[in-house]
Amino acid sequence: MEGTDQNSIFARLNARYGNLTASSPRDVINFKAQKMSMARKRLKNAGKEHVDVDDNSNVELVEQQNINPNMESKKTIVKTCICERPEKSLKCGRCHQSFHGRIGAKCEKHPAVAFLMDFRECPYCGANHDVIKELGSDPHD
Repeated sequence: MEGTDQNSIFARLNARYGNLTASSPRDVINFKAQKMSMARKRLKNAGKEHVDVDDNSNVELVEQQNINPNMESKKTIVKTCICERPEKSLKCGRCHQSFHGRIGAKCEKHPAVAFLMDFRECPYCGANHDVIKELGSDPHD
């Protein structure tokens, strides 16, 4: 296998750790830990930088961006109105009774408006609106 021979392993370890030939393992320098301590020192000195840690716990210094809380969002959310939707044939999934009307839903544009004639449960068996299904224009679907 490529990369598993002694020289390539030594090269990878040497890139990560300094002075591998030290007399004690405590004397071996970990470049990653050195970068981390340098990042912490720079963080204390400079208020406009912060430490960013990715999924692999790699530490990087990133300059903070000036974020204005009053800045308008570039994404616009289109709220749809369902208040004037047509009535349909409905069928209960529990008692299999058919009836005509609309399933009660909350309008995104007008959340305070409630239509009292919309069905929130089956009028025959009292099943929750989740089991009521809209049929199409034909009640025999």
